[in-house]
Amino acid sequence: MLFRQIRLITGDRRDYNPYIVFVDCKGWQSRKNELRHILYNGFRINDELYVLTERSASMSRNSVLGFVNAEIEPELNRRITMDMDVKTTVLAKLMAYRGLFFSGCFCLENWYPRIVIVDDYNKTIPNQHIKYLVDVEREYINRNGETFTWREKGIKEDFRDVEITLWDGSGIHSPEVTQYVKRAIKSEETPTSILWRLPYMKGMTHEVNFRQWFAEHNINNIKDIFGIEHNIQDVDMIVTNSFYKGYGYFKQYGDGRDWRLYWNKFRQYNHCVGVASWNYSFDNEPRMTKTSYQILQDLDLEFEDFIQIAEYSMSWIEKIIGGEPVYAYCFLGLFAEHVKPSNEYMEAVVKNPEMLKEPSIRKYLIDLLRKNIDLMKCGKLYVEGAFKFVVTDLIMFLQYISGMESVGVLGEDEFYSVDADGVCLGERVIERNPHISREEHLILQGVNHPLLEKYCSHLANVCQINGHSISLRRLNGADEDGDRVLVINNNIIKSGINRNLPIVIDMEDKITALEEEFMKENIVECTLRSMVDLIGEASNCATSYHNKTPQTKEQKQKYLEYINILSIVNGKAIDYAKTGVLFNIPRHMAKYSKPLPYFMKYAGDYYSNLKKFNRSPSNMNRLCWVIERWHKKIRFKQTFDDFDYRIMVDESIPFDERKFKRLERLYLHYLKTIQGLGKQSALSKSYENYKYYFDDDLTKEEVLNTTINWNYYYERYSRIANMICLNPKELANLIVKLCYEKYPKKNKKFIWIIAGQGILENLKQTKVLLPTENENGQYEYLGRKYSLKEVCDIC
Repeated sequence: MLFRQIRLITGDRRDYNPYIVFVDCKGWQSRKNELRHILYNGFRINDELYVLTERSASMSRNSVLGFVNAEIEPELNRRITMDMDVKTTVLAKLMAYRGLFFSGCFCLENWYPRIVIVDDYNKTIPNQHIKYLVDVEREYINRNGETFTWREKGIKEDFRDVEITLWDGSGIHSPEVTQYVKRAIKSEETPTSILWRLPYMKGMTHEVNFRQWFAEHNINNIKDIFGIEHNIQDVDMIVTNSFYKGYGYFKQYGDGRDWRLYWNKFRQYNHCVGVASWNYSFDNEPRMTKTSYQILQDLDLEFEDFIQIAEYSMSWIEKIIGGEPVYAYCFLGLFAEHVKPSNEYMEAVVKNPEMLKEPSIRKYLIDLLRKNIDLMKCGKLYVEGAFKFVVTDLIMFLQYISGMESVGVLGEDEFYSVDADGVCLGERVIERNPHISREEHLILQGVNHPLLEKYCSHLANVCQINGHSISLRRLNGADEDGDRVLVINNNIIKSGINRNLPIVIDMEDKITALEEEFMKENIVECTLRSMVDLIGEASNCATSYHNKTPQTKEQKQKYLEYINILSIVNGKAIDYAKTGVLFNIPRHMAKYSKPLPYFMKYAGDYYSNLKKFNRSPSNMNRLCWVIERWHKKIRFKQTFDDFDYRIMVDESIPFDERKFKRLERLYLHYLKTIQGLGKQSALSKSYENYKYYFDDDLTKEEVLNTTINWNYYYERYSRIANMICLNPKELANLIVKLCYEKYPKKNKKFIWIIAGQGILENLKQTKVLLPTENENGQYEYLGRKYSLKEVCDIC
C-alpha cells in the first residue's frame, strides 16, 4: 500500500520504483554512529536525498530500514498520518501501525465496506494453575569467597485468575463480502476467512451469516463502540476494537464523528482496503504437514518411540528414489489433469515411465530431495495435520454482538474444525510457532454442534478454540488477527505430552513502553531500539537447554526453569516492535547455553558454518544421526540393472564411426574439465584442443576466485557437439552409445547436456498412467488418495 501511495503522489507507475531505497543494516552495532547519522540526515544517491520512512515488523527484525525520496516524504507522511495530530504516544506501537503500509496485499480499489466496531470482550478465567515470571533475589559466592545478593528473573508456580481477550483482532463478515473479494482478487478458492490490511486496521474476519442469526433472534440493530446503532442489513463486517488500531489516535470528539473522520481521511487520501491472505479450500488444505524441532525436542518419549515419527517421511523419500511412479509423478507435480513438464527430464518421464530408472534422472530426483532430507535431520518430519487460522468460538461471538449471554457451544477442553474428511472429532495436538517450552503443547477434543454446523461448517482451514479456558495463552500468547496453529493428529506425539503441566504465562503481556513526544529524535532512538532481535537468540538458547544431558534432578529442574523464562523472553521479543518492551536473556543463561546441539547444523546456512556442536544423546541429536546414516545408504542407490538404455536410441539411423570418435574426444575432455572445475584447480590447458570455439580462457587466479557458472561450460560443449553432428536424433544415438557401451561407469549427465532434444525425439510415446486424486484410490501420497489414469495428450 505504501508503493501504491507513492505512485499516486508521483504519477510514476513503472514497476521499478526509484523513490524507495532499502538499507540492510545487519551488524549495525559496530557502526552505530554511521547508522544514527543516516537516520537523522538521510543520504544521497545520484544527488537525490533519501530520508527515513516506515518499516514493517519483519524489516525491524531483519535490520532493514526504508528510506524515501525527500521530495515526496512530506506528502507521503501526510497520507500515512491521515492528518492525525499526535503529541505524545507509545512510539513503538504507533510506528508498528504505520509500518502496516508495508504489508503486501491485493488492493481493492474504490470499495468502502460498512464496518461496525464493537468493544473488545475481556473475560477472567478463575483459579488457573500457572507459572509466571517474578523477580527473585538469590545469593551467590564470588571468586573471593564473598557472598552477595543478585536480583534476577525466576519462575513462580501458583493458582491465579487469568484475564483473556476473546476475538483479539478478529471478527466476522457477510457472505456477500466473500463473493466480492473472490471476484476482485480473481481467486479460484473461496476466501471465507480473510486477513485484512487498512490504514490503522489489521486483523482477520470469517464469513458468518450474521444477518440470518439476528433475524432468527428478532434483532434488527447492532450498537457499535461509539454508541451508534446500525441496521444489521446495512452491515458488511463486525470486528472488535483490537482490530481497529486507530481507535486511540482518531479520537477528536469521543463519539461517532471520530469514525466518520477516519473514513473521510481514508477517501481524501485515496487509501484502499487490502487483502493480505486468506484460507485454503477444503480440497487444497494439506493433509500432511512438516513438524519443527521446536515441537519435537521437548516431547517426553523413549527414542524407540520418538524415531517412529520419522518413519513416514523416510518411507516417502525411499518410494520416490525407488522409482515408484505414483510417488515420483506426485513429487514432480505431474498429474493427469495438469501435465506441464518443466524440463527435459520430466518430458522424458511422461513419454516413457522407464526413464525414471535412467541414472541422470534418478540423480536429479535425489538432488531435489536432498534439501528435504537435510531438513528431516533437524526435525522437519511429515505428520497428519495442517496449519489453520485460529479464532475463538464464533457462536459465542454472535451471542456477544447480539446482546445475549455469551456462553458459546464449546467446552473448556474442546475445539471445532472442519477439513476435507468432515468435522475433526477426537483429540488433536494443537501447536504454534515459535514453540519454546513443553508447557506450550495443547491437547483439545474435537467436537461438533448443530449451531456450529449451521453457521460455521463452510469455514475451511480454521480452528475454533473455546472461550472458557486459557488455551490461547498456552500457545505462546497467540492472537486471532491471523495467527495460525498446527492441528496434528499423531498418537506418538500425543503420548509424549505431559497434560498436567501448568501454563507458562506472561502476566504483563499488555504492558508497553512509556509515552514519548512524537518528534524526530525520539523516532530515531525508537528505530534503533527496534532493531534488536532476540527471537532467534531466545529460541536457540532454549534449544540448547532442551538438548543438554543434565547430570542431576536439580540440574534438570534448573534447565526447565531457564526454558520457561526464555518462553516469556521470546514472547516479549515477538511483540517488541509494537510494545517497545523487551526482556534481555539473563547473561548466565546465555553463557551456559553454548554450544548448539549437533542437529542444528542442518537448520540453515548460518548454523552449517559453526565449528562446534553439543553431541549429547538427546532425541533430536540421535534422530539426526539415524537419518545421516540412512541418507548415506540411499544416496548410492542410483542405478537400476534392468534399465534398457536402447529406448533412447533410434535404430533406423546408420552409425557414423568418424562422428563417434570426435564426440568421444569431446566427452573425455569434458570429463577432465568438469573434474578440474569441481576441485577448483587451475586449468592450465583448459580448452587447448577446442579453444577456437571459445571466447576466452581462464587463468589459475580467475578459476580460484570465480564462482563457477556451469551453464557457461555446458552451452559451449553443446555447441561443439552440434557442430560435429547436426542431426539431434543421430547425436543422441552416438552419445548414448558412447556413455552406455564404451564408458558405462562414467558420468552420464553429458547425455542430457549434449543430446537432450534428440533423446526426447527418439523416445517413443508409451502408455502413460498419471495420478489423479480419488478418495477411493489405492495409492496414498502425503495423506491424499490417488488412482492412475491414462493420459493421451501429454504435451
